[in-house]
Amino acid sequence: MKKHTLSTLIALTLSSGYISPINAAQHYFQSRSDAMGGTGVASAHYLSAPLMNPALLARFSHKDDLGLLLPTIGFQIADNDDTINGINRASDLIDELNQYTSNSLQARMTANQLANQLEMLDNATIPLQVGLAGVLAIPNQIVSFAVFSNTYLDLQVTTDINDSDITALRSPDPTAINDLVSTITLQGVGVTDVGLSLASKFMLGNTPVYLGVSPKMQAIGFYQYTDSIDDFDAGNLEEDDNMNDEIAFNIDAGFVVEPSKHFTFGLVAKNMISQQVTNSAETLIYEIKPQVTTGFALHSAWFTAAIDIDITQSQSLSSQGPSKYTRFGVEMDVWGWLQLRGGFRYDVNANDSNQVTFGMGLSPFSTFHFDITGMLSEDDTFGLVAQTSFTF
Repeated sequence: MKKHTLSTLIALTLSSGYISPINAAQHYFQSRSDAMGGTGVASAHYLSAPLMNPALLARFSHKDDLGLLLPTIGFQIADNDDTINGINRASDLIDELNQYTSNSLQARMTANQLANQLEMLDNATIPLQVGLAGVLAIPNQIVSFAVFSNTYLDLQVTTDINDSDITALRSPDPTAINDLVSTITLQGVGVTDVGLSLASKFMLGNTPVYLGVSPKMQAIGFYQYTDSIDDFDAGNLEEDDNMNDEIAFNIDAGFVVEPSKHFTFGLVAKNMISQQVTNSAETLIYEIKPQVTTGFALHSAWFTAAIDIDITQSQSLSSQGPSKYTRFGVEMDVWGWLQLRGGFRYDVNANDSNQVTFGMGLSPFSTFHFDITGMLSEDDTFGLVAQTSFTF
C-alpha cells in the first residue's frame, strides 16, 4: 500500500493560491471590513477602497499622501463534522499500517481502526475559502488612483469511501492490500484580479459626491481532480489536465454621497461584465455575475457604525442555495492608535449560517498599521484575517 496523502491535502488547502467562490458577493478578505461584519461600501478607508468600493479612494484626509496595504491574508474553513481531525487520524493509521510487513495482531488492530475511521469519513466535505490581496494607493485632489491585486479562493474536498476497502481492511490479512479504491475529489474555481482604481470628488451644491471605477484583468481558473486515496498527489494540480485558465476583462464601479459630515451612503457594482467558465470535463460551470451592494455609515472622530445590504444574490461552491447578506459593524478608535471592532452578518435567504465577527487594529504614529480579525459561525465555521499596511 502506498503512503497515504490526506495530510498533504490539508496542507494544500492552507497554501493553494488559485481557487475562488462561485458568484460570491464578497470576493475579498480585508481585516477591518471583516471585523465589522463585512461592511465597507460606505465606511472603508481609502487604502482598502479598491477591494470594496473604488469611490472611497477619493475620500481621504489632507494628511494622506501614499498608502501601501501588503499583504492581507485571510481564510475561512468549515469543519462541523470534525473532518480534519478524522483525516489526520486516518493518515496516521495508514502510515502505521505501512510499517507492518507481516500479518501480526497489531497490524490487524491498526487495519480495523483504519476501517472504522474511513467509515466515519465517507462523503465528508471540507469547504475552505482563502484570500490574498495587496494595494498601493496615491490619493490626489484631482484624481486618486491605486493599483491592486486580489485573489479569493474557494475549495471543497470530498471523500468517497468504497465498501471494498472496509472489507479488505477487516480481512484476515490486511497487509496484503496493494491499493485502496476509495477516492478524494478536490474541486474549486478561482478568480485573481489585477487592476487600476480611479476616483474623484465632486460637489453637488454643498454635498460631496465621490465616483470611482476599477478596470481590471481577471485570471479565472477552474479545476477538478479525483484520485484514489493511495495515489492522490497534490502536485497533480499543476498539470493542465486538472486545471482550466482563462483571462478576461471586468470592471467595478461605485459612488458615495456624503450629505453631512457624519453620514455617508454608498453603492457599488462589482464584476459588471458577466463571465462563464466550464471545466475541461464540462461537468462544472462557474459564473461571475454582477454583484450590487448598498451601504450606510455614521462617522465621528472615535466611532464608526455601518450597514451593508446586498441587492443581488450570490452562491458559493459549498452553499446550499443563493444567499443575500445583511451586514452590521462598529468600530471604536481609542486614543488614535487602538481600534476595537465587532460585527454581525446574516443571510436573509437562510441558506448560510449567521456569523459573528470581531477584531482589533494597532496604528502607532498613524504610519504602521496591523489588523487582525476573527470570524465564528453557527455551523463550526471559523476564519482569521490579518494584514499590515503603511500610510504616509
